[in-house]
Amino acid sequence: MHEFISFLCTADVKTHIYELRKTATKKKPFSFERLCLMILPLVKYFEVTCKTEAELGRAFDSICKWIALVEADTNETINLNAKFEAILNIFLILDGSTVLKAHMFLQLVGFL
Repeated sequence: MHEFISFLCTADVKTHIYELRKTATKKKPFSFERLCLMILPLVKYFEVTCKTEAELGRAFDSICKWIALVEADTNETINLNAKFEAILNIFLILDGSTVLKAHMFLQLVGFL
């Protein structure tokens, strides 16, 4: 799972992600919003399966990679509201039982 997020953050795939529209249309059903919704179950899986500090660190690193990808859109095809919504959805899906939610809160505040 961590490798999938790392794959999405590669330079080859980044260009395609930044070309996605914010919302889906009839002719282009895949959008940035739908990609963000696909990432949410992975984040929840990271949280549920983390049992040690090393696993938590690896999960947090993967989440940070995704957030950095979202924030680094230089073409501005993804507007600020969509970026904020992507980060907020990750924060909202996390449970308070691990430190990931606290780390995500710091990322969210840093974004603002």
